[in-house]
Amino acid sequence: MADVYGVGGTITGLLAGQSIILRDNGGDDLSLAGTGADQHFVFSSRLASGSDFDVTVEQQAEDQVCTVINGSGTVPDGDIDEVAVRCYRYRQLYSFKGQPDGDTPSGRLALDSHGNLLGTTAYGGAASGGTIFKIAPQGAESIAYSFGADAAGGLYPKGLVTGRDGVLYGTTQQDEDPNTNGTVFSFDPDAQMLRDLWEFSSSDNDGAFPSPDLTEDAEGVLYGTTYAGGSSGKGVVYRLVPQGGQRVEQVLHSFSGADGDGQNPVGGLVLDLAGNLYGVTQNGGAGQQGMIFKIEADGTLIDVHDFGADGDGGQPLAGLVAGADGKLYGTTLRGGQFDDGTVYRFDPQRNTEDVVLSFDPATVGSAPYGGLLVDEAGNLFGTASNDSGANQRGAVFMIEATTNNVYVLYRFDDELPAAHNPRATLIMDADGNIYGTTQSGGTNNVGTVFTLSAHG
Repeated sequence: MADVYGVGGTITGLLAGQSIILRDNGGDDLSLAGTGADQHFVFSSRLASGSDFDVTVEQQAEDQVCTVINGSGTVPDGDIDEVAVRCYRYRQLYSFKGQPDGDTPSGRLALDSHGNLLGTTAYGGAASGGTIFKIAPQGAESIAYSFGADAAGGLYPKGLVTGRDGVLYGTTQQDEDPNTNGTVFSFDPDAQMLRDLWEFSSSDNDGAFPSPDLTEDAEGVLYGTTYAGGSSGKGVVYRLVPQGGQRVEQVLHSFSGADGDGQNPVGGLVLDLAGNLYGVTQNGGAGQQGMIFKIEADGTLIDVHDFGADGDGGQPLAGLVAGADGKLYGTTLRGGQFDDGTVYRFDPQRNTEDVVLSFDPATVGSAPYGGLLVDEAGNLFGTASNDSGANQRGAVFMIEATTNNVYVLYRFDDELPAAHNPRATLIMDADGNIYGTTQSGGTNNVGTVFTLSAHG
């Protein structure tokens, strides 16, 4: 008689009062009740060496979403104990009300030193020009700044990033001055003070309509991109250098759209240890579907990858992020097997790119407008603005670093006041809690802030 072995693992984050049913190989069910602590589990049916196992969630918890990692494979000569079940608790932290509150959250969130969440809405506020909002740890929301109600800041902000000194940086798309095509600003969350750092002029070829994600180096220099402007009107890469208490802009590259050059750079930049900058353009390149570019420390731009090849991605809308493996990752809106977008990986040592995920409307979803979040283990987290479910309102997904397996952590609903259509890059706190926004849904259908926690 062949030796038989157990199939089991650990479940984390299942709250007390919650329960799920796991199923192995389509028939062996195991019911687990939450305690709030990690639990070990083993299925009752033992399997012979060489047979397959396939653990799935047959019934989800009432107020949580659980996903299985390392749940399938072949039984070796020994027990399987590596199945991991992670239960994420979805909570809607805030539902925006519209003017004079925020309206349509835009861009990524930021965390200050006190645990407050800060972010921007494109509209709303006292003067309808957008807001910086704050959500305290206990859940209270307040408007920290209203754009258009003051001379500083411009109009229609698009997200925040945290600087090395705890100051927040962001961009706006317009200004009350018709000759200004957006601004870069800083915001001190303790003093609740906003300061203009740069105004993009329509007459100076210095860029127009800046992307929201700024990058800061060790000297406090800020790097960014603008979608348009520059000498050819097709966007620039710029930096803002501290000088005498002010900022001085330097255009590092002005895109032309010619062969070997792209147009319409989007998203933030990655700065490597050698001083090279990596970024993406939405358009241009050999396939006219955008490209990955490198700007060397001496200012030379190199087209290192053109999107648009068979099965490749196309038209990225978000910038790159550095992975734990030294490679760069990003998303594209189009391309892939189903032409619904991709997650891609670029190796800067070899100048090679490959597709990690082709978005499938029947499984994960489609139209990834936001970028990617990378955790300490190298797992990737992101959002699809449309979802594969009946309501097609978006999803949060994870790509496991060791296997490239894809897991949907949450699917958004269609019925108000539920949230839907996430488009911003996610952030994660030191405890592994994930935070994001949706552009619509909520009580007033003008957007929400949500969290997904794997720790109950």
